[in-house]
Amino acid sequence: MVNTYRKGTLINSKVVNTYMEDKDVEFIKENYSKFRDIDLAKKFGVCASTIRRTRRLILGIKRNKRIRLGDKPTFNINYFDELTEENCYVLGYLFADGWLHRRGENSYTVGIELKDKNMIFEFANLLETTNVRKHRNNLVIAVGNLHFAKRLMELGFKEKKARTLSFPPIPKKFERHFIRGYFDGDGCICLFKDKRSKKIQAQASIASMSILMLEELQKRIGFGKISKSTTRTNNLWFGKKECFKLYDYFYKEANIFLPRKKEKFEVLKRD
Repeated sequence: MVNTYRKGTLINSKVVNTYMEDKDVEFIKENYSKFRDIDLAKKFGVCASTIRRTRRLILGIKRNKRIRLGDKPTFNINYFDELTEENCYVLGYLFADGWLHRRGENSYTVGIELKDKNMIFEFANLLETTNVRKHRNNLVIAVGNLHFAKRLMELGFKEKKARTLSFPPIPKKFERHFIRGYFDGDGCICLFKDKRSKKIQAQASIASMSILMLEELQKRIGFGKISKSTTRTNNLWFGKKECFKLYDYFYKEANIFLPRKKEKFEVLKRD
């Protein structure tokens, strides 16, 4: 248990002025990488400097400077070399919301743009990149490396992928993690109350311009109905009963996912 430090406590020859409770300090220790100092300050009703002092002087934790906006870029070019649950999830998200741009004969840029700040910084940490920048109301990760781009192309990632995307050649044991990443990027679950029964109803879908991709997703998931469109995005639909199955398929022993979508499934399960 971490001791509670009060105003004026002397630690390592430095005076620490903070009012953090033991349980709050423990929370910061376990979750500091998931939140900004200002967000933790709002959560606990203290100023950001209190959070910084708690991290540095009490816990000995320094912020990971690799993902601050404007830092000099670094980048793990070998991230996808050996497939795991984690990078197959990231691969699914890239297939949904990422892009590949060829700048020259041997020059490529791979990027992803999201509104969700927590998720973009999570990806930045995983890829070990600092190249996070603002674009309008979103944040963008954009990295350029031939080895990295070629490895993604080996896995089926391509330029102008919208209508030609297909399922990547990955081990079967990682398929549901890829699909969960793809769902978190291009899927949704909608909850609404039935006027008569007052019970929560649900409908989930995965969108794609590529019919082939949806057919391969449907085959691997084992259920769902595809609606095709010649002018709009195609969808793979799931009803309420299938949403319960999706929850087990997506989240059983899963270590990486988009929390807000998982929470919607859990609201449905609690009803």
